[in-house]
Amino acid sequence: MVETNRFRFFAIISMFLYLNTVQIMCSHYGGYHEPPIVKVIHKTVHIPKAVPVPKVIHVPKMVPVPKTVAVPHPVYVPVKVPIYKTVKKMIPIPKTIPVPKPVPVPVPKPVPVPVPIIKHQPVPVYKTVAVARPYRVPYPVKVPKYVPYPVPKVVHVPKPYPVPVKVPIYKQVIVKKPVHIPVPF
Repeated sequence: MVETNRFRFFAIISMFLYLNTVQIMCSHYGGYHEPPIVKVIHKTVHIPKAVPVPKVIHVPKMVPVPKTVAVPHPVYVPVKVPIYKTVKKMIPIPKTIPVPKPVPVPVPKPVPVPVPIIKHQPVPVYKTVAVARPYRVPYPVKVPKYVPYPVPKVVHVPKPYPVPVKVPIYKQVIVKKPVHIPVPF
């Protein structure tokens, strides 16, 4: 809350200085060819510094209160008792498995067969021959170079011309200091 109020205070001061400077600049403007007169007001603003103040905080002392809990008698304590279970024992018994009798499978064998001889007609073989052919080769030609011509431009400046002024902005610095709080043992 305190920091917000301080920030508002500094914002109001900076706004007041800026408006005052702009009003002075605009009110003292003379003729058409006379430059504007700028007056800058420097003002020192004192920044309050946060100072820690020791504060005693009373901490209540913790007193243990005994609590009585009723336990029923007798108290039953669970005990793990082993439970045995009969397991059937597996005895291996030999068993005859009929195996099928192997049957021979016929395998194909290659047999020589006479192949007819076929004679084709002779085919002419063509060969590429280089033929002289003229090619057009480009040659350099001088081209007129473009030269840019400056074109004057008229810029209208509003009168009076506001001149920006730098206003110092102060920043609050908080100094942290440890505060010792007495605590009962």
